[in-house]
Amino acid sequence: MKERSLQLMAPFRSLLLPLIGCITLFSMLDLKAQNLYAANRRSGSVEQQAKDPKKPLENRISLQVKNQKLTEVLEKIEQQTPYVFVYSNDEISVSQKISLNVKDKKLEEILEMIFSPLDIRFELISNKIILKQGNVFAAVFSQQENVTINGRVVSDNGEGIPGVNVRLQNVPNVGTVTNEQGNFTLQIPAKEANGTLLFTSVGFTTATIAINGRTSITVVMNTDSKELGEVVITAYGSQRKKQVTAAISTISSKDLESRPVANMFQALQGTAPNLILQQATAEPGAALTLNIRGVGSLTGNGPLIIIDGVQTGNDGLQNLNPNDVESISVLKDAASSAIYGSQAANGVIYVTTKRGKKDDKPVVQYSGMYGWQIPTALPEQVEGWEYMTLKNEALVNSGKTPQYTPSQIQYWKDRGSEPAYLKEMLRKFTPQQNHSLSLTGGSKNTSYLLSIGYVNQGNMLQNKYLPSDADLFYKRYNVRANVSVDVSKYVRVDMNMAYSKSYFNKQQADIGFLMRDAMRTPRIYPVKDSLGNYVVPALNSNNVIAQLANQGYNRNERDNLLGGLNVTIMPVDHFRINLNASGSYTINNFVNRQNKYSYAPYYTTANPPPYNRQEVSEYKDLTTNVYATAEYENTFGKHYVKGQVGARSDAINQNYGFMSRRYGGTNLDDDWTIGGGYIPKPDGTLDYATIGEYNGITNPEIFALNSLFGRLNYAYMDKYLAEFTWRYDGSSKLAPGHRWQFFPAFSLGWRLTEEAFMEEVRNRFGNVKLRYSWGQVGNSNIGGFNYLARVILNPNKYPFNNTANPGADFSAYNDLLEWEISTMSNYGVDVDLFNNKLSVSFDYYDKQTTGIYLTQEVPGTAGIGSSLQNVGKVQNKGWELAVSYRAKTGQFSHTVSANLADNLNKVITYGPESIRGSDYTFIIREGFPIASYFGYKSDGLYQNLDDIKNAPKVPFAYNQQVMPGDIKYIDRNKDGEINADDRYVFGNPFPRYTFGFTYNVSWKNFDFTMFWQGVGKRSQFLRGDIVEAFHNNEDHAFTQHIDRWTPTNPDASYPRLTIGTANANNFAYSDYWMFDTKYARLKNLQLGYTLPKSVTDMVKMQSLRVYFTSQNLLTLTPRRFRELGVDPEFTQYDDKLGFNNYNAIAGRNYPNSATFAFGLDIKF
Repeated sequence: MKERSLQLMAPFRSLLLPLIGCITLFSMLDLKAQNLYAANRRSGSVEQQAKDPKKPLENRISLQVKNQKLTEVLEKIEQQTPYVFVYSNDEISVSQKISLNVKDKKLEEILEMIFSPLDIRFELISNKIILKQGNVFAAVFSQQENVTINGRVVSDNGEGIPGVNVRLQNVPNVGTVTNEQGNFTLQIPAKEANGTLLFTSVGFTTATIAINGRTSITVVMNTDSKELGEVVITAYGSQRKKQVTAAISTISSKDLESRPVANMFQALQGTAPNLILQQATAEPGAALTLNIRGVGSLTGNGPLIIIDGVQTGNDGLQNLNPNDVESISVLKDAASSAIYGSQAANGVIYVTTKRGKKDDKPVVQYSGMYGWQIPTALPEQVEGWEYMTLKNEALVNSGKTPQYTPSQIQYWKDRGSEPAYLKEMLRKFTPQQNHSLSLTGGSKNTSYLLSIGYVNQGNMLQNKYLPSDADLFYKRYNVRANVSVDVSKYVRVDMNMAYSKSYFNKQQADIGFLMRDAMRTPRIYPVKDSLGNYVVPALNSNNVIAQLANQGYNRNERDNLLGGLNVTIMPVDHFRINLNASGSYTINNFVNRQNKYSYAPYYTTANPPPYNRQEVSEYKDLTTNVYATAEYENTFGKHYVKGQVGARSDAINQNYGFMSRRYGGTNLDDDWTIGGGYIPKPDGTLDYATIGEYNGITNPEIFALNSLFGRLNYAYMDKYLAEFTWRYDGSSKLAPGHRWQFFPAFSLGWRLTEEAFMEEVRNRFGNVKLRYSWGQVGNSNIGGFNYLARVILNPNKYPFNNTANPGADFSAYNDLLEWEISTMSNYGVDVDLFNNKLSVSFDYYDKQTTGIYLTQEVPGTAGIGSSLQNVGKVQNKGWELAVSYRAKTGQFSHTVSANLADNLNKVITYGPESIRGSDYTFIIREGFPIASYFGYKSDGLYQNLDDIKNAPKVPFAYNQQVMPGDIKYIDRNKDGEINADDRYVFGNPFPRYTFGFTYNVSWKNFDFTMFWQGVGKRSQFLRGDIVEAFHNNEDHAFTQHIDRWTPTNPDASYPRLTIGTANANNFAYSDYWMFDTKYARLKNLQLGYTLPKSVTDMVKMQSLRVYFTSQNLLTLTPRRFRELGVDPEFTQYDDKLGFNNYNAIAGRNYPNSATFAFGLDIKF
């Protein structure tokens, strides 16, 4: 493909913003002119009315009725006007139901809206409105070939509805679509003058109107709340669910309401099949690792995240107020996401926030909750005397002398243990509160939403020992404004703006070390001694409580502003142009303060910080994009066509920052200069070190992406569906000649039950739709300039006179670097049965990612490092099932929904295998999942000397000799020795058979919700403190270690106790330390009560609901894993499947929380 310069898009980017500004300005001027014109017209009208008597039926009234009988509606009109209705009960059926919500409309318009759909004509005589059934005036058109019908379709508030499909029943090739004002003109054969018209539109119930010879018809379409839920947000637009042919899951605001969560990540768990979230840490406000349909790359597997058209990244979800969310679309296959091209290789999360409604009175809503957090799981330390017993046993088994005498053990058994440091360090009940306040409404031409939010998640480390001013918390403030203005008949402007301010206030000491040292402190040590000094245990260098109280703080203050401006121009019917500019700007400020403090001098192992230190840094990220689209949509008889083309330009400037660090008693200088604050040496002099120790600058990562894209939708009789999308991307990260790539996709759908031969099935059971899609998406998630040799400064490049001297190296590069490309196929079926009470959706997919970026090893003699290459290939296969069912039994309304999914990846091409890890090993090998566990396979425990005599040798065992009670390994190659050649690939850390289950039931004013989420298959390798008693000669033992092997307990779950180098055999990397970590969790449970409307009306409220809610209230896991006291959601991997979190495998994570709260929802 011929290379196209990225600079071709520069004029587009430079001209689009001024163009949007000009159009907005002209539109505003146009609005001003219209207002002046209207004001003059109104002024003249008022003068005319002052001279003339009031014209008949021009009275303006308001009417709000829902499913009320016609007779009741007529009475309401009579109460607001001087007129009375006269009709014959034999002729007019007054039991017909009416729904309207109109304000300040002319009586004549309202009467037309009421009577036209009922085929009732009205006539004013004096103060009486005479009603007659309209068909007595039905015209006869026998002499005409065609009849022209003019009409208007309006909503229940009297506003015209554009885009309504109007067709003649039984003659489907005769039809049209309403214009922007809801008007339509339709020619029908004269013989059909007494036929029936069908009116259909997204979000409205289908209207069926008898023509009865009329040539002018007004139709009122009522909002269909279920149908609104069937509108699926897609890339650069939306579709009706029945026309969707791609793999898209939709999450509604109802799925997220009243959840005691600190951010959107926590709210999304279990809500959609194959939307997989795992936690690296549960510290307040922390984001989660998010994947859609598995992992296929080693450079990142996180999805593209978009909020109201603004590309945000993970920070966007972390900063978002869940109460602002209207819906979330999860775009999974290439057909749904290919229009985002290289940004969508891992799927798309598209968030749509709430908006106001036109011509709606202001509505104020408040949602708030207050609750408490407790740990979901914690390791259980043994009693003090049990620790002593186990420690002595481990020492003896390791050939060492016991540490404690029998009298000491008995003393602690009689006395009782000290409180466990871990439980003293963590607060028992930690508060959390969420509050949100919104204002929505609109006028004839505008709609708006204004909202504010507040989250305060306390930190479990804020214990009773800490000073009152040691605030540890996560706080977030949110402000949002969504405004839409119809500037003129042809122009609409939408503005979205959101600002968030977040505070992450943490302790200065690392959470992993705090958890480790707390677990390693046996229950024979108090927190403070009799003199009130913090105790430093014999094998510790600090007291964890003292570190929290005295060592300082680590604070991150984050500001994020994101927003977008969208101008929609509708110059003619069926055609629109969108001009959009948006961006996200984030500033992160960090302050890390380490304080110098000391312990009592008799604690000789103490090693507190030797000096004060303060580090201040600031980092900025800016993402901007502009795009323009042109779209045409129309229906030609049986044919529906929608086409769209567009161009887009993205610019990213991220991770630009600077840092300054100072030591001793000097705080950071305001001007960020190097003066003062050097490292104090023990002899009293200062260490001037290098400038990089005190000041640093991080150069920004700057890159651009320019794109052309398009989409074409076609439907024939809403039965045969097709969609084709494409995107042509150019990335500055890749080498000239390889920057541009074309990403095509298509999808097909067949609504099987629309066929004539399936009519009886459709009428008796429901609808069936078959889907297929295929497409390609790309990935260039790498740093910039990998195609160029870059200069790397090396301070120790050349040795002269036995002294290292600086020099420069050149980085390896690859000027042929291309795109990673993922090719996906998806097969799906959607079934809606029993009048939509039961819905089932099933998908099977196959995703092949080729050209994966890998750094290949090169010989040391090459004299240069290895460069990035396109060499890897990974396959992901899986399936997804989603089911929902609605039922009503008496006064109880039930809704049950469930989802179940599986994904398995396999490395197809990689090259030389890569063995990685620390304290455990994982491997990337062809034919196995990415990051599979790798090690020895255990075969129980040695029980006696005969077992050992007949077993293979174990050279790495202590003194090359195993003992009864040690772990036995399988000699895979039968060479009589356990070594590296005997290792197996076993276990896959990625979750499989993920599921979610929700049950809702309402009875009168009560509601109950239960939501379960979990994983059906998952293995996790655990090491270190959480499983190994006396790990690294330390002093910890947990309750699971009591069931250790002894000659009298041969069926133990834990091998014999050892310590130090005697652990070598038992703590080798083997599947003995791999745990089954599947789980089922009661993710959310709610019980609510809504006050009766008769009560809320008395206090001028629309509604008031009080409720109890909880998060992670109950967790079911296999017993062996449950006894460890570790939460099953933790993972040691990042989204690149790289091992970056040792805390997770050693049980050192900040605990996950179970939260229970009480809430209040008020609507005015």
